[in-house]
Amino acid sequence: MAVPCFLFSIICLIALIAIGAYRYRIKQIRAKANIDKKLAQTEMKALHAQMNPHFISNSLNSIREMILNDENKDASRYLTKFAHLIRITLEHSLMHFVSLRNTMDYLNRYAEMEMIRNSKFTFRQHVTDDLPLDEVLLPPMLIQPFIENSIWHGANNKFIDISVSFSQENDQLVCVIEDNGIGINQSLELKKRMPELQRSIGIENIRNRIQLLNEKYDMKSSISIEDKSDRHIDGITGTIVTIKLKLQNRDI
Repeated sequence: MAVPCFLFSIICLIALIAIGAYRYRIKQIRAKANIDKKLAQTEMKALHAQMNPHFISNSLNSIREMILNDENKDASRYLTKFAHLIRITLEHSLMHFVSLRNTMDYLNRYAEMEMIRNSKFTFRQHVTDDLPLDEVLLPPMLIQPFIENSIWHGANNKFIDISVSFSQENDQLVCVIEDNGIGINQSLELKKRMPELQRSIGIENIRNRIQLLNEKYDMKSSISIEDKSDRHIDGITGTIVTIKLKLQNRDI
């Protein structure tokens, strides 16, 4: 009788282990599904931020003015650029990662369209030689909201110089967005006093996306926003945004 009891105990133990493993796997699947759902929501918000009605309406109105002023060649050129920008935005919205080259190209196109409405800023990008532009990947719709914020919320009638740099630091891709505007502290203060400036800039959504990307892809990513005035150097203002992402390549 001892042998059947022993076998029965072994069978029960195996069954308990199987049930435990099954429940753990179900829990993992549900957690992943929850992360995917939240990530999809943040990506939709990011798409909305980049396709906001203000940008689309104002861009089309600027092109319309060119047509009314018989600037037909310029109107045709910018209409083509606008259509291309919208197409790329929609394409990127379907991707979890895009190449560094495509990201930089998109940012240049976006800045060029904004310059139709606001010529009081310059925009430049720099990338170090050790980063292969077509192999390094990063999430789309991550950097543009900060550039938009610099252009429309950080100027206060001041000419703005905006720079974006990409470099490698150990196993991380480091993106630094810097401007010489009024700074994030004063920008937030203005929004409190002027509700019309409360238009979404997507920064909180980006924080949420980075957190979810960390959970899903173990990207060890981070974001920091610094106001230059906190350095207490006379005459120096502006904002520095630093985004660090785990280096990803096309094997992801």
